[in-house]
Amino acid sequence: MNTYRKTAITVGVLFIIATVVGVLGKVVFLDPILDAPDYLIKIAANENRVILGALLMFFAAIASASIAIWLYPILKKHHGALALGSVGFRVVEGMLYILGVVGLLSLLALSREYVKAGASSLPLYQVSATVLLAIKEWAGQLGVIAFTVGALMYYSVLYRSKLVPRLISGWG
Repeated sequence: MNTYRKTAITVGVLFIIATVVGVLGKVVFLDPILDAPDYLIKIAANENRVILGALLMFFAAIASASIAIWLYPILKKHHGALALGSVGFRVVEGMLYILGVVGLLSLLALSREYVKAGASSLPLYQVSATVLLAIKEWAGQLGVIAFTVGALMYYSVLYRSKLVPRLISGWG
């Protein structure tokens, strides 16, 4: 039972880290910059803030994938295929979020060049920025789908095995 307690505490901490760090990175650091009409100029002017937001999003991605990895040894005893599937989908989720971070950091490099560029090449930079922003957004949306499938898998195992009260796993 001690092993389950340690795992439960670790998974709980990872849930909190993934949620708090992800929301903090997105809402506090990135959204005010990326939602602005002149976001390329704002990104270049707020490099440290964007880097910190990207770093927080990276940590959220790692924490999200780690949740299923920590749950795997317990869940595989009750349903090995669903436990492994949840790990797979949550790792895919983390990788998609990391892809979004790469798109964001690429946008940072592009914004520096945008600020230096002459007026004649500004549309080219804006199109490239739109594509990078779309990569970030689509990776995030696909990450949510991977999260949902992976989470449904381990909620299903938790519901069947009664490791937690059924109300809690059903609510998840």
